[in-house]
Amino acid sequence: MPTRSSCFESSAHLRTSSSSRHDGVGRGGTPVVTQSSPSSPEASPQKTLTFTVGASDPAGSALTFAWTASAGLLGTATTEDSSSSVAWTAPSCVNAGPPSLTATVTNAFGQKTLKTFVVTGLPVCVPEGWTSTGALLVPRFFHSATVLANGKVLVASGRNSTGGTLTAELYDPGTGTWSPTGSLSEIRGPTTATVLLSGKVLIVGSSSILSELYDPATGTWSPAGYRSSPRQGHVMALLPDGRVFIAGGYSYDYEGTAELYDPATRAWSLTGAMSTPRDMLAGALLPDGKVLVSGGLQSGGLSLETAELYNPATGTWSPTGSMSAGRDSHTATLLPDGKVLVSGGHGAGANGNIATAELYEPATGTWSPTGSMTHARYGHRAALLPNGKVLVLGGVNSNGAPIYTPEVYDPATGKWSLALRMPTLRGGPTLTVLPGGKVLVSGGYNNGNTAMATVELYTPQM
Repeated sequence: MPTRSSCFESSAHLRTSSSSRHDGVGRGGTPVVTQSSPSSPEASPQKTLTFTVGASDPAGSALTFAWTASAGLLGTATTEDSSSSVAWTAPSCVNAGPPSLTATVTNAFGQKTLKTFVVTGLPVCVPEGWTSTGALLVPRFFHSATVLANGKVLVASGRNSTGGTLTAELYDPGTGTWSPTGSLSEIRGPTTATVLLSGKVLIVGSSSILSELYDPATGTWSPAGYRSSPRQGHVMALLPDGRVFIAGGYSYDYEGTAELYDPATRAWSLTGAMSTPRDMLAGALLPDGKVLVSGGLQSGGLSLETAELYNPATGTWSPTGSMSAGRDSHTATLLPDGKVLVSGGHGAGANGNIATAELYEPATGTWSPTGSMTHARYGHRAALLPNGKVLVLGGVNSNGAPIYTPEVYDPATGKWSLALRMPTLRGGPTLTVLPGGKVLVSGGYNNGNTAMATVELYTPQM
């Protein structure tokens, strides 16, 4: 990811201002810029623009081009005899004025001409921080939290100090308050939920085989068909064709089965089974529409290092590369470049907790190590931030105690950094990225395993 203050270089140099400058004294004069584009560059966060400069030399000598940028990320320049182009990815925000890109054109006599572009449209960076917001109406942990099309957040069911709750609530980011909405027919938790293409929310996971559907238009829940078996600790994904995929988990035993939900018929059907039953696995929908599942726990308490790919077009599974070590209760996050980041979890070792992370490359079906977290953790949450970085929060340590400090992974450097410590210690919360980029952290349990109603907002450092 681009950094805010570093100056990146490619085979051409970049800054930004719509002006040209000539340096040096020479036999035929300095190079002349004959064309440049775009004329008035404007960018949104993480948007990629292509800049081009054409030039000629009065003496007809050979020209070289160099690009520099005051912020953002430069690609590799494409240069010909009299022109050069470079792709530039905008930063998420800027600290001091608009970023600039500069092309430096040099002739054989060392004389230089600079063409500078100034990029507008980027927001000012907001400092990292935590703030309190409205509390849940009902304390809960292991619940679901889903962003609706209108920007509100639906929180449903979960566990609490009395066993569990059937209630659901809506969070309004505009007011920072919660309001009750329809109740479910069954207590669920841990559970998974996803927004369908229709805008309705499907929730899965409990000791029964019934799934339920929430309609934001009416604020009510209705039955959504019966699965072949109850399960929790499974993975769930909304497929490109609108169907919902679930696999693995635990019911009466470690599950190897997978099922598909068709919203058009409100019915579930079995699809191909995994080669290895696994609970507490992690999954990610890949750009090509396939689903990657990794790790998990199998019978006998063994943490798996194997991974499999599900192809919705054929309803079948195929093996893919294995991770370097077995892990369960980990997270899997699809990165903007199509790779998958797997972090933390539980596995073999002195205390069982894992701090390491790995990257899966779909093009080759292989895994590679990347930076390790400071805190070994399992049962945590992970979310992709608007700036392309990954926030990991919560989880428990080797003693089973919740972890205060979140961490942020930067794909550009392959390293983790500690984020601001949470004001409130909590395990089993939800982690929800709001449309504006802030992160809603709701509920959970404290060090005494008591369900919590407090809710906090995290503003990532951009």
